[in-house]
Amino acid sequence: MLLAVLVAALVAGEPPAGEGSEAGRAWTRCQITELGTMAGCEVVFETPPGLGLGERALKKSKLIKTRPRIENGLPVAGGEVTFEYMFKLTDLPAPPPPGPLSLEEALTCYGIWSARSRDAFAGELERFHRDRFTDAVRERGAASGLNSRAVNKRMKAALQTGAPATPIPERCNDLRY
Repeated sequence: MLLAVLVAALVAGEPPAGEGSEAGRAWTRCQITELGTMAGCEVVFETPPGLGLGERALKKSKLIKTRPRIENGLPVAGGEVTFEYMFKLTDLPAPPPPGPLSLEEALTCYGIWSARSRDAFAGELERFHRDRFTDAVRERGAASGLNSRAVNKRMKAALQTGAPATPIPERCNDLRY
């Protein structure tokens, strides 16, 4: 069984995923033909479901060839083998891009980056993000039907809530906002 797993990983052209780098697994079960090829392969289990890992593992399992059983000096069909495939995060399809930030998200990001840009150790990165989210807040405020005075009032309130030590949400680092 362990040999089958290693063979499956090597035939698939992927090293077995190391600890922490693994994103999913799939197990297939196949019958060995008299030619040593795999037949009747099926997906036994896949995790996480819905990413097509089972189908990918099935395609790879059908490529494997091994020595068939020998009876009376002749190759015969028989035997069953289970393969385990480990997929790394880079093997999986990319997640869809995030949608546009809401006005509230843009205000939160603006408050955080503005607070960080006032820090004595602030650099270009903090000022760049502050300016990006200033533009994003003004854009989303206008799209929401707010006048510039109302947008400025909301931005001033966001400045009061942002603190330099506030953890930065992932969306506030996304350059696609």
